[in-house]
Amino acid sequence: LDPHFLEKFNKVKIKDSTRFDLPNRLKGYFPGFGGKFTSEAGAAIQYEFDLKTRSLYDLDITSALKNDIQDAKEKREDIEQGDLIIRDLGYFSSKVIITIIDKKAFFLSRMRTIMDVFDENHQEVSFRKMYDHMVKYNKTRHHMKVAIGNKERIPARLLVEMAPEATYQERIRKREYESRKKGWKVTEEF
Repeated sequence: LDPHFLEKFNKVKIKDSTRFDLPNRLKGYFPGFGGKFTSEAGAAIQYEFDLKTRSLYDLDITSALKNDIQDAKEKREDIEQGDLIIRDLGYFSSKVIITIIDKKAFFLSRMRTIMDVFDENHQEVSFRKMYDHMVKYNKTRHHMKVAIGNKERIPARLLVEMAPEATYQERIRKREYESRKKGWKVTEEF
């Protein structure tokens, strides 16, 4: 990695969250999910760190019921021109990404598997073909300009990196297990 890479951005904001159960007596202040294995009270901590200044940017403690997408939508006004926003899949929202682009900022995020992806010729990207090409030419990475979105087409750069075989197999096992519980079938394209 070029040591001057981060100089291109005003801030490099990394955000994540964690959730945990609290004693049931706190459910009036911090409602939780309840149920057989969790408490009726729970909290979430949203933590955002600016990598360039090495300082805390946001720290928020809320009910465990408030999810990451809600937090991302509520804090869109905090995004400024030239920022690099790094978040995990839980924060992925087309509306937030459009805000980032409109504010002339940048984002790095995993993409939802149900997201439509189109190449520069407006053709839907076949991840199966991409995978076959990468295997054939022994490539571990592939990147391209794309448009993502099921309703709106959002310009983005797609970076695909081959996962180690053990990681791939574990992800497939987990997805198939979760899908079987819901009566779904995992497709080849997934």
